[in-house]
Amino acid sequence: MKIAQEYGKTRTSGAVVKGSFSMDESPEAFEILSDGLYPNKIKAVVRELSTNAVESHITRHKQLTGEEITKEVIDSLPQFEIHLPTTMEPHFSIRDFGTGLSHDDIMNMYTTYFRSTKRDTNDVGGCLGLGSKSPFAYSDNFSVVSVHKGRKTSYNLTIDNGYPTPSFFANEDGSPVSEETSEPDGLLITIPCKSSDEYEWESEAQIIYKYFRIKPKFIGKQVLIDSPEYLVEGNGWGIRERDHKGPRAIMGSIAYPISRTSIKCWDDTDKKDSSLESILRADIDLYFPLGVLKITPSREALGYKPSTQKNIKAKLTSVYDELREQVSTSFDECQSLWETRCLANELFYMGNAALRSVDNVFDVAAVKWNGKEIGGRDVNLRDFRGGVHRFYLKSYYSQEDKCHHQRDFTYLTANPEITFIEADLNVGNFARARHAVKSGKYTEAVVLECNAGNGRRKALLDKIGILESDIVKASELERPPKRAKNSGGGFSSGKTGQLFKMTPRLGGHNKNDYWQEETVDLSEGGIYVEMTRWDAKDDTGDLIEPSDVANGIIKLQKCTGKKVKVYGCRSQMAKEFVEADNWEDWWTYSQREGEAVFKTKNAKHAQIASVIHELGEEHLIRELLDAVSLNRRVPSPMVDLLKDFKKMDESNEILEKQGVSWGEIVALSVILNIKMPSVPERMNLKSRCESILQEYPMVVAAYEAAGKYYYGQTWKKNFLSSTNCKKMMGDYVKLIDDNRECQKGLTK
Repeated sequence: MKIAQEYGKTRTSGAVVKGSFSMDESPEAFEILSDGLYPNKIKAVVRELSTNAVESHITRHKQLTGEEITKEVIDSLPQFEIHLPTTMEPHFSIRDFGTGLSHDDIMNMYTTYFRSTKRDTNDVGGCLGLGSKSPFAYSDNFSVVSVHKGRKTSYNLTIDNGYPTPSFFANEDGSPVSEETSEPDGLLITIPCKSSDEYEWESEAQIIYKYFRIKPKFIGKQVLIDSPEYLVEGNGWGIRERDHKGPRAIMGSIAYPISRTSIKCWDDTDKKDSSLESILRADIDLYFPLGVLKITPSREALGYKPSTQKNIKAKLTSVYDELREQVSTSFDECQSLWETRCLANELFYMGNAALRSVDNVFDVAAVKWNGKEIGGRDVNLRDFRGGVHRFYLKSYYSQEDKCHHQRDFTYLTANPEITFIEADLNVGNFARARHAVKSGKYTEAVVLECNAGNGRRKALLDKIGILESDIVKASELERPPKRAKNSGGGFSSGKTGQLFKMTPRLGGHNKNDYWQEETVDLSEGGIYVEMTRWDAKDDTGDLIEPSDVANGIIKLQKCTGKKVKVYGCRSQMAKEFVEADNWEDWWTYSQREGEAVFKTKNAKHAQIASVIHELGEEHLIRELLDAVSLNRRVPSPMVDLLKDFKKMDESNEILEKQGVSWGEIVALSVILNIKMPSVPERMNLKSRCESILQEYPMVVAAYEAAGKYYYGQTWKKNFLSSTNCKKMMGDYVKLIDDNRECQKGLTK
């Protein structure tokens, strides 16, 4: 390999006498160059000898064919042979099929350091004349067998009084004893090894050979050598799966770690340089031609001369341009906003995301689909809480996987494995979604509860970024199989049994906190639920948390006024309860009683009240009810809106007079999976409030003065509470309405 020379020259004038510098030949010098040069002795031996073997193959091919050495040529060259040490055969050996060495070459090469014949070409990587002596870093002796031009000669290399010394059997004339052979030319180098180092030889071989284009052929013990695999790759670079090993420079089949601190890739005035530094933080391989980078004598690190830094920065610039082009092209192929978010999550956010380590090269949140920024991988569904449900498998310690139902969450993380299901049934939407996940049909399901003709549905779909074609209707899904029930039979009179009475509570530290053992007269009958350990079984046999049963009991009692005792029975007794005429399972009972609740007007009042309570900033407009006269002769969008606000408040008041909470009814619909009654489109107050603010722009000023609502509280004093302010706002609404009508008259 040609060495990149960066030596300075000294200018002199006048009569200057120059001395000369020399190195004294000593055992200490040879020890430093053999033993002290390599921190990792075994790694150095494998790397240096294997590199020499490949280079010998290249040299022989060029001598025979005169061809230019290309990647395709290297791929066609024969394998060299490796023997790794074992307990029975404790030696490392390497056999190449290159040129071999003459007697003079052997004697000169192994006794002369810094002598190399490879400095005039970049076809091979050797250049310092040190690698052939690397076995001395591990052992004081090793053997070399050279097959050269049909003759085979053996040598023994030792350290004699601190000096490397080759020895051989000689003829009377002093020439080495050799024999004719039909073996192919090349070298066989054998090094004795310690039995305790067996694993380390194997481990280092797996690391070193990973980047070799010519993989070795193993003799005896076989070792699997993987080639590098990349999550993203381009012209002369590849980003590895995250291994926290940092960037590497690959030159001549050798991987050199790149020191981030040794390369300045950032500048306060140059944004692109900052991006290059980000790429340098990635687990990335950068490929360079031989001779482009400076290396240390041990060939275990780079020498960071200006030319080396420059060439690495040039490669990083190329990677930067290619990365941006590849990512841009990938997003262009997305068909929806949701698909774009999913791709962003896959590329930048997931644990082994290909581009996670270079995310600040891109402004991921600013990536656009159809002109709209994706905002990252998470969708904020705060405005739609209660109307979106998530089903996924969740493991509880040593128990079987359980389908978890997440009812209340704010952020939905984009994932292509999510299937969106529209709750178009009155009853059974959640059961079908759960069954689809439990059966393996879907990995994860998100159920959307929105009326088909409601503007809220479109708003939700737009928020998530999904298309109509992405939605599956619950009615199209398979109904979960019910557990078979037998009729007739029952418990004999006076028969008692040990059951577990459900203790309805809103929170429990442990699952068994919800159950109290009790002796029950089984012949009296009642409501039961089958239980396994401390979990309950639903009507499809799925395990659910006892807190879900307790919550259902509490909500149903509050909505119906009926108190009921629910008992848990162990699975081994369940058949008897199924066959009993006077025992009814909790699921049948709660479904029947719950459906009766949602046939009443209270359910519709609760749905209307829930719309009001979902409002945030829009509550400020509602406060104008005390300021604006609802008896207007001229048409007024504000008055129409306030009238609907008043009607909706009346629904809440009706429930309060009965001592019924709208929230309890809404919660019951979630727990029992019963769809809430639909409300008229005009009750979609959020969109109407937005148009009102355009019609009456001064209300915006009142917004700013009053502050914005956040979970029912204002951040500063509510300006609209002022009597004078309310009067002014009432006058302002009247002025806008009158002016609108006046303008209509002038137009006519």
